[in-house]
Amino acid sequence: TCALPIYSGFIPNFDSLLCVNDIINKDLIKTLAEEYVPYVNNEGVKHIVTIGRLVKEKGYNLAIGAAKILKDKGLKFIWHIIGEGYLHDELQHEIAQKGLSKYVILEGLKVNPYPFIRHCDIYVQTSLHEGYGITISEAKALEKPIISTNFPVVYDQLQNRFNGLVVDMSSVGIAHGILEILSNVSLRDALVHNLQNSGTNGVHKNLSGLLSIINNSGN
Repeated sequence: TCALPIYSGFIPNFDSLLCVNDIINKDLIKTLAEEYVPYVNNEGVKHIVTIGRLVKEKGYNLAIGAAKILKDKGLKFIWHIIGEGYLHDELQHEIAQKGLSKYVILEGLKVNPYPFIRHCDIYVQTSLHEGYGITISEAKALEKPIISTNFPVVYDQLQNRFNGLVVDMSSVGIAHGILEILSNVSLRDALVHNLQNSGTNGVHKNLSGLLSIINNSGN
């Protein structure tokens, strides 16, 4: 992550530091996304995907709350949550308690999660806080509509209503964002269009930065 300015008073020669974000291989991600079909696209059922460790920081309680709102509004959907962590049993209990067992699926770890993103209708990041969100970058690479909670550094990756939708950090905010993207065709098409035409300048910049560090390491 590039949240380095907070350390500027503590690191000698701070101005000479070069920050390089995580680098993804867009072409490889697209190839891996074609490996399998993870679920059947039943007519009328929307597929939502979230990837991350099952830990408090990822805000899955907000996701489950949002799912309850969507269910109560009559939306047909399946929310696939990919990852493992210490909250697995607690989240599974909450899902069952809210009557969401057919709507929210804890998929566990996946060696290759990219087909889940490729075939989904929306990728949702529900984090309470993050560094550089690598899964957001992967969803961007696969040109999917993205919703994220408004943790501060998300704006390093998303421009609200340009290449993603940044919503309030609440179940209501997440649910309303999902419903807006599903109902607002022009917004959804614009988000995808802007992702498709964003190019790879950021990747090239980060790769150039890394190569610069390597080439100068012996000096």
